[in-house]
Amino acid sequence: MARQPFTAEYTTFVKGLITEASPLTFPENASLEEVNFVLNPDGSRQRRFGIDYEDGYAFIDSGVNLEETPHAVASLNWENVANTGSLDFLVVQVGNKLYFFDGNASPVTGSPKNQGNYVEIQGDPTQPIQGDAIYGRFVVAHGTEEVFILSYDQGTDTVSVVTSRLKIRDLFGVADGLKVDERPATLSVEHKYNLKNQGWPDTMRVADAGLTTTTVKDPIEATKNRVSFYPSNADIVWAAKISSAKDAVAMNSYAPEELDKTVFGSTRAPMGRFILDVFKRGESRETESGIAVLPDDLSSGGVVSVVSYAGRVFYAVTERSRTGVDANSPNIGTMVFYSRVKDSIPAMTECYSEADPSAEHVFDVVATDGGFVTIPEAGQILKLETMGISLYVFAQNGVWEIHGGEEAFSATNQQLSKTSDIGVASPRSVVFTEGAIAYWSLSGIYLVTQNDLTLRGSATDLTYATIQDLYDNIGMDSKENCVGTYDPFSRTIRWLFRGDVLPNSTWYSKELIYDMNLQAFYLYETKVPDYSFPFVCGYINMRDVLFANELSEVLVDADDVRVETDNVVTNVRVPYEGNRGSVKYLTVVRTGATHSITASHYRNLQYRDWYTFNGEGVDAEARMLTGYITGGSSMINKSLVYLHVYSRRTEQGFEEDGAGGLAVVDPSSCTVQAQWDWVNSSEQGRWSREFEAYRLPRNYFPKNSADPFDYGFTTVVTKNRVRGRGRALSLLFKTKPYHNLHLYGWSVKGTAGEE
Repeated sequence: MARQPFTAEYTTFVKGLITEASPLTFPENASLEEVNFVLNPDGSRQRRFGIDYEDGYAFIDSGVNLEETPHAVASLNWENVANTGSLDFLVVQVGNKLYFFDGNASPVTGSPKNQGNYVEIQGDPTQPIQGDAIYGRFVVAHGTEEVFILSYDQGTDTVSVVTSRLKIRDLFGVADGLKVDERPATLSVEHKYNLKNQGWPDTMRVADAGLTTTTVKDPIEATKNRVSFYPSNADIVWAAKISSAKDAVAMNSYAPEELDKTVFGSTRAPMGRFILDVFKRGESRETESGIAVLPDDLSSGGVVSVVSYAGRVFYAVTERSRTGVDANSPNIGTMVFYSRVKDSIPAMTECYSEADPSAEHVFDVVATDGGFVTIPEAGQILKLETMGISLYVFAQNGVWEIHGGEEAFSATNQQLSKTSDIGVASPRSVVFTEGAIAYWSLSGIYLVTQNDLTLRGSATDLTYATIQDLYDNIGMDSKENCVGTYDPFSRTIRWLFRGDVLPNSTWYSKELIYDMNLQAFYLYETKVPDYSFPFVCGYINMRDVLFANELSEVLVDADDVRVETDNVVTNVRVPYEGNRGSVKYLTVVRTGATHSITASHYRNLQYRDWYTFNGEGVDAEARMLTGYITGGSSMINKSLVYLHVYSRRTEQGFEEDGAGGLAVVDPSSCTVQAQWDWVNSSEQGRWSREFEAYRLPRNYFPKNSADPFDYGFTTVVTKNRVRGRGRALSLLFKTKPYHNLHLYGWSVKGTAGEE
């Protein structure tokens, strides 16, 4: 067979990482491996900038060596602080300490609030907090039985904290061993409590047998004395009040004989007279009713998630163990509690109706009341998140949606539907985006979206056909501790995870990014020599966009150039890239014996991670291995005649190198290696040598350090010979230390056929 020429061009490399395609069906415009390249919407790739401390950074001493004593380091946004729309706080957690910063300031860590002091809360210092803002306050859950409600006073610049416990009405009662309609001859303490909880008062007016006089007495004992039985769990005291009598004084009083004539059936009477602590139900019953020796009915656990929705606060709790429970005890771990709609601190944990359900006259639930929604089949609930008109409940064994149908959710209008059988692995992986919620499960990354017709949510697996192999190789610990955020300016969902074994569960070395526009994944990683280097611990979402470039003063012989009193500035000598975003990174670094917190982002223009840390930093190498090029057939051998590589010229000027010479500002480099026949090791001799594929076509000689490098060409095109042959070809593109690379694309020209 004669050899035939073939050509191919790749200029829209926008599908990102793909690990779920066979060697013979690998999609075009995707990569087998990729790290530290930005995936641009125009199809190009550019090396990410180095991560470094924010400009004007400050160190806040945590007082803890986080390597020796692991504490959770996390951050949350407190929006609309003190009902001031322009004021947002960054809340930084280090263990049980909460620090506060102006979230709109730059530098963030240089703008502490609360007079620079921290607020201390209780809880497991190794566990990250959850929290949300409502009515200008901030409600924090930290796995304890209490929630922490934060308020800010602008006049004194102080944050105060109030501790509060979740409270509900006793809609359960206690197990008394009786049928609902059974009227016993003896009265146990359990049944006595149930009667009082269903509205039987301690005392009331009781009519005599002749209905002529009344006496204030205990209606429960009066019933036993007059009709020889105690009321049942179905009996309603108010229904046995007399409406006519010989003497007007007996009107509207209780008559045991009326109860004896009334049959209420087997429907339990309304309950809920008493208010209970969600966790200490037995203790609350004894305190509220005055009846001792009731079941302990105690749950050991805490509030793990909190979110504001429908004008109220919703809570999820974990129930680790139960003590002294009976058949009526609720499984609070399957319940989502919600507060009353009221702008007051006490109301934020009042998860009950204002009216007593057992009352005679005013007993109805109203729309603004608090309460709970039970999800019987839910496992441990880890996270609550809102989207549109719905609240989504993320548990270990699935996702549920709480909503109000076509109307808004309220205490009188609520519905429950299941969204997915796939639960969440990390509560902090749950990220709300523009019309979607993404989360990490043990098996993949899922995206929950709402159907335009039904308005109900459904989940889609993002990794199954894209990066499943990469995801499967992320350790369980990394999945359970990852943290995510959404950057609305770049429209990317980003997750930090522990790619390496690190001494702290909230230290991260890798970042997985999903581009919502391109529906593609790519990866960042940072490598540090030892634990003395900084580590990122979470995200800081900024209100304004962050640009990677900055202005630089024009210098002539080391003197400022001025027009009247203003410096002349230009972008010429500073690299310009089209990167932008709104995310900074919460960072910890050891300063002496303890660790301090600060903020960082991708801003170093020499591609050095943590340059400010030691004046040298670490090269943030970028590399990309393309998918397989087969020329349309995997049966026949191919060889390349030429490889053309197209790059953006990045050189923007010159600067003095300190040795009497001039150095180019922002030089580029691109090394390429050909890998033939699906071979993943150099041992088989199917990999070519690496060669430089970024070369300026002619030398440029500057006049002085102010020379703008007026080269003329904006795109650098190189023609390269590539040795080797095979049925398939992959190209490995890599960066040179401290050099830029903005790759537009490449094209190949070769021949195919048997020799």
